[in-house]
Amino acid sequence: MNAFGLILGAAAIAVLPHLASASTVVPARDVVRPSFQAQNGAATNDLAAKVKSQIDANAAGSDVTVTAEGGVVTLKGVATDAVARLKIVEAAQKTEGVTKVVNKITIAKKK
Repeated sequence: MNAFGLILGAAAIAVLPHLASASTVVPARDVVRPSFQAQNGAATNDLAAKVKSQIDANAAGSDVTVTAEGGVVTLKGVATDAVARLKIVEAAQKTEGVTKVVNKITIAKKK
């Protein structure tokens, strides 16, 4: 065994006792900084507001609720007809920051 092997073996023996307590360590990917959460939440609310503004400008009279999580926007509500529904979805898709639109808009039944 050479000197490198001895050093490596000694280092492994020195680390082994510490590995037993490693279960209390939280992986970095599971740690979310509060400032990041606040910024992400604010960005999500801003995106939902931008999409709602675009919908109001392009499909006046629509009754749509907009929620956003990351770049994914969910649309819920009732459109007067298929054309209005299409305009709403297109307005959401064209909004900067939107990566996906989940369309849960129904079409009002004619009386």
